[in-house]
Amino acid sequence: MPVDNNSEISQIRHLLRELLTGREDPEGFFCFCLSILGNRGTRIQFGEIISPLSYYHPQLHSQLITIYEGYFSKDADDELELALALSLADISQTFTTQPVPASHAQVPLTSLPKGETLSGGINNTVGKTTSCDAPKSSNILKESGKSKPATNKNEHRAEAASSLANDNDSQEKLHGGNQPEQSRKSRRRQRKRQQQLLKSPASPCPVLLWFRRDLRLLDNPALIGCLELGAPVIPVFLWNAQEEEGPGVTVAAGGACKYWLHQALMCLNHALKRIGSHLVTIRAESSSLECLQRLVEETGAGTVVATALYEPWLKERDEGVFKTLQLQGVSCQLHHSYCLRDPYTVTTQGVGLRGIGSVSHFMSCCEQNPVGAIGAPLDAPSALPVPSAWPPGCPLEQLGLARMPRRRDGTTVDWAVNIRRDWDFTEEGAHVRLEAFLQDGVQRYEKESARADAPNTSCLSPYLHWGQMSPRWLLWDARAARCRSPKFQRKLAWRDLAYWQLTLFPDLPWESLRPPYKALRWSSERAHLRA
Repeated sequence: MPVDNNSEISQIRHLLRELLTGREDPEGFFCFCLSILGNRGTRIQFGEIISPLSYYHPQLHSQLITIYEGYFSKDADDELELALALSLADISQTFTTQPVPASHAQVPLTSLPKGETLSGGINNTVGKTTSCDAPKSSNILKESGKSKPATNKNEHRAEAASSLANDNDSQEKLHGGNQPEQSRKSRRRQRKRQQQLLKSPASPCPVLLWFRRDLRLLDNPALIGCLELGAPVIPVFLWNAQEEEGPGVTVAAGGACKYWLHQALMCLNHALKRIGSHLVTIRAESSSLECLQRLVEETGAGTVVATALYEPWLKERDEGVFKTLQLQGVSCQLHHSYCLRDPYTVTTQGVGLRGIGSVSHFMSCCEQNPVGAIGAPLDAPSALPVPSAWPPGCPLEQLGLARMPRRRDGTTVDWAVNIRRDWDFTEEGAHVRLEAFLQDGVQRYEKESARADAPNTSCLSPYLHWGQMSPRWLLWDARAARCRSPKFQRKLAWRDLAYWQLTLFPDLPWESLRPPYKALRWSSERAHLRA
């Protein structure tokens, strides 16, 4: 039968989409292929099913090939017993959801014809083992009480491993003392290998997801890139104030900015817990490089994934970190989502330098030198594969982002009480703000955005700064709402322009672009501050 017209292949391709979105892991996908296609069908068709992954997801394709070759390199006895375990798991799941017919539930084990052996593929196995499988399914029902379907794939695999162990024990009892001791030990070793295969045919190296200014789940290419690798994901956040704030005091993060970061990290951790993971926060005392090297050594991670940052001092830091890790055999991936356009890809070719610094000139540069489409926003994953062991971290409070001064009497000065009252620090809060603005404030933004006495602005700046909302999502929502305010959409271009200017003038945070302004000095007289 052709592959494209096979309904079983359609089910496999649906599971393949689940695998790409992180709802299924490679081991479970391979086991389900065995249960749906059978032993012979999997051997013939598995390579063709996963062939599209070889170009877009080569690491996941390589992992599936490793699982495939590892399974089919075993001898016939190994294949038969694992196929029997999978069929028993399917039968036991069927019996837990449907009433067991009396004709099957009461067939004794001794009714198996003398001398008949179990052989062939998975289809032959199911056909020849009905009389001996049914009592085991009945026992499962008796042990578990009333009908109780398996809640997840881990329980499904556990039932398969348990059934396999019970079947091997019964085979040893049937053959009794005629079986040599060496053969029994060999069978036990085979059973242990098969149980390990059901749990984890191949254990991929974890992936370190280095969160920086992409503290969100929606439209996060770095997060989706981790899922496409098909490995456990360890979300980490490293804080080194000297690295993050740059070499001068001009770009130092203020108290309110750090307090927002503290709250945003707390909200991100809650969001990760909802999908079965959590955030590991670490205070990088010496440097981010040494902290990542220690994490790689502790976790055995083979890949570090992060979102690109465009400040010159941070870009220089990242290039040094990733170059060192790559020399040590660690793969590194950088995804661009902080701006609509990677500022290091914008050139003045075909436009010239006249008008540089204006948003019109910047947009002309982007139009004359296109790199690629902005693309559509990405959905948030419903689950994250987690590692077997987590690296140690530190409490969020130890990062020192939300410090409050103390009075002489020991009481705390809670200067952030109004910030907590007026702002929602969650990712959902950002989308609520955007929705409210697109329904009301955007109509007055074109002419009244400069007024401070009316809610005519979006109030999305802090969410964009810490990456709790992507600029691409903001642009798409504005277009979907038929936002006719060109001024509002041009604000995103102004944001990209600011980072492009940093690529052209790395000293811009400390020196002015216009020479006359360089002679100006800040006054240190406190009396000048009095009105």
